[in-house]
Amino acid sequence: MLTMLILMVKSRFMPVGVDNSGQFGEDYMSFLAEKIVRQIDINKQNAKKSEEFFVDMERIVQVKGVALKVCLPQDEFEKLLKSKDVPKSEATQWI
Repeated sequence: MLTMLILMVKSRFMPVGVDNSGQFGEDYMSFLAEKIVRQIDINKQNAKKSEEFFVDMERIVQVKGVALKVCLPQDEFEKLLKSKDVPKSEATQWI
């Protein structure tokens, strides 16, 4: 009971806990999107076959031991075919 009272008084004057809002910032989302994009294997020599495999199909991509399901729309596939860079402004939408 006394511990709870001390923590309540402490929380009035000092921040208590962890602020997780940074995990949704543009920099972090861009970092995650880049990690995912690097694991998507798009064969530029045989783009048509890659397009059939990835576009509007749910595929599993392994990123550092974590399995993620990826479904690429046509426009995103074309962007990745040109360049594997995801702009920071689009990273949140991409995730």
